[in-house]
Amino acid sequence: HLEEAYIAAKAENDPRSQVEALGHLATLYYALALNVKAENAFTEALELARSIGYRRGEGNNLVNLAGFHLLLGRGGRALGLFAQADEVFAALGDGRGQAFVRLNGAELALWILGDDEGARLQAEQAAVYFRSVGDTRREAACLVTMAGVDRRAGRRRLARRRALTHAAGPDVV
Repeated sequence: HLEEAYIAAKAENDPRSQVEALGHLATLYYALALNVKAENAFTEALELARSIGYRRGEGNNLVNLAGFHLLLGRGGRALGLFAQADEVFAALGDGRGQAFVRLNGAELALWILGDDEGARLQAEQAAVYFRSVGDTRREAACLVTMAGVDRRAGRRRLARRRALTHAAGPDVV
């Protein structure tokens, strides 16, 4: 159905819908291990969003393309794309978009780059936003990253407390 939605959006000359459909297609292709198709669809969505001045679509596809590279172990490429996405969301005044960039950037810093301090800082910043809007699921994801930082630093009790807070929900413990 996603390919049909993209074809329909193209036939109707609806570039925003094309951007959205391409982004969803890219995610589907990645889930099916069609990595070349996924990267091409993300790139096409990003280029189209930029060509029509659709900044939110640009930011979303930058985050998704960065996440794609992150999952494939391409940390350097992901880092640059996350930085671009952060600039886009900052220009839009989109705190939610910036929080997603920070959450993903924290994962990249911790697990790929080994930058524990950068991971902690980004996870804390993202957690503040997610807490402020009541998004406990994503706040908990931030806590998991911070627990990873604590564990590597030998702060096992704090890591355990954060992990338990994640398991119980951030409003508990």
